[in-house]
Amino acid sequence: MQKVYLNSQIYLLLFSVIFTTSCSSQISENKSAQSEPITNEILSKGNDSINTPPRIDSVLQFSVMITSMFEDSKGNFWFGSHGDGLCRYDGKQFTYFTVKQGLPNGTVREIAPGPDWSKTRKINAGNQIGSIQEDKNGNIWLKNGDNIISKFDGQAFRTIHPDKESTLLTNRSNKEWKTELDYLWFGSWYELGLYRYDGNKLVHLTFPHPYGSNDDGVSELYKDNEGNIWFGTMESGTFRYDGKSFTRITEDDEIGVCRSVFQDNTGRIWITNNRFGLYYLEGDSLTNFTKEYLYNNKDLKSNEFKTGIQSIEQDKNGDLWFGTFGNGLWRYDGKKLTHYTIDNSLPIVTVKTIYKDKSGKLWFGIGEGTVYGFNGKSFYRFDGKESIK
Repeated sequence: MQKVYLNSQIYLLLFSVIFTTSCSSQISENKSAQSEPITNEILSKGNDSINTPPRIDSVLQFSVMITSMFEDSKGNFWFGSHGDGLCRYDGKQFTYFTVKQGLPNGTVREIAPGPDWSKTRKINAGNQIGSIQEDKNGNIWLKNGDNIISKFDGQAFRTIHPDKESTLLTNRSNKEWKTELDYLWFGSWYELGLYRYDGNKLVHLTFPHPYGSNDDGVSELYKDNEGNIWFGTMESGTFRYDGKSFTRITEDDEIGVCRSVFQDNTGRIWITNNRFGLYYLEGDSLTNFTKEYLYNNKDLKSNEFKTGIQSIEQDKNGDLWFGTFGNGLWRYDGKKLTHYTIDNSLPIVTVKTIYKDKSGKLWFGIGEGTVYGFNGKSFYRFDGKESIK
């Protein structure tokens, strides 16, 4: 983990520009290839090299940051990247998929693939994986950098198009809402809306009036233990939706980009804000944790733990972990924050995502393109290799 003291707000502004650029990609259709009873499903052709065999390797290593992780029902681990596509680990080998292996093709943009904004490269948005989920039939669902949603059945990637458009309802019965919680939900980077898959069709849903702006986008989507869905946005604050009501949490004068929402084992809801720091909601009381901690811990500099938080998780001991964009990894034991950077023998500048697997282990997806775990004393690579390839 490399310690970098550039302006985190500049980082976040540029990073949000990447994901909110509204560009559309054209996906060729092959309706004769349909084999599922989903009327809006087509076989995705990434490009002419769709039949290119995937790359097989013994290491987990992308050239760009890890943006998503997921352990499926079969025990496979899936890793999404910021521009190198998707990787599956079956316990023996790492298999890599890009648009050449059938991921939906996307817009090609020249962007910085990591925290060093002086270095840019052309990246296909089809190789940007922002979300990985699994349906009840074991299919893997993905959302890419162009907001295109696809499904992988183990044989082919299929682009799923929305069946219709409607508005998030606020009059669901408890039974309806509990059923909806089992659906797959996908946020939309380009607008205040989302996509919901109910096992039969994909539907595009917009926020009800008067919440937010049509020019805004959903940067985070999280389900809590009480059956609420939380939406972090780029410009309109953070919202809580319980199927019957739609509530904005953040005050008008404290709106910033929210990259992560998380509920800890005490029930507290933690909310990131790229402008004003980290918050937690306890009951109806919203507290700026950054200000609170700085007030009680004078040794921590004000700019060290304020902006750039990208991900939050809690380990078996109850410690909270915060991954940042450009400022390493932080652990909070309930009393003290501990900062992990390259000075702690961890090659990290950015921790875009933190994932807890089924055994309770935490995995940190880093900006240098691989994944690390922590054994209580030191960090180790997911693939067991001692150094980055």
